[in-house]
Amino acid sequence: MGASLVLKAVGEDDWALFVGQWAPTFLIIGVYNKLVKQHGSDSLSRAE
Repeated sequence: MGASLVLKAVGEDDWALFVGQWAPTFLIIGVYNKLVKQHGSDSLSRAE
């Protein structure tokens, strides 16, 4: 997000938007990863 701010400040608006949209993407991937680790993606189909 800092890189996006710098790009916006120097007038690279298109690149600032492109770079700025990656932060929420990585945050969502992190939340998904945490949920899968906690609950397991195949907890019902395990033969334990």
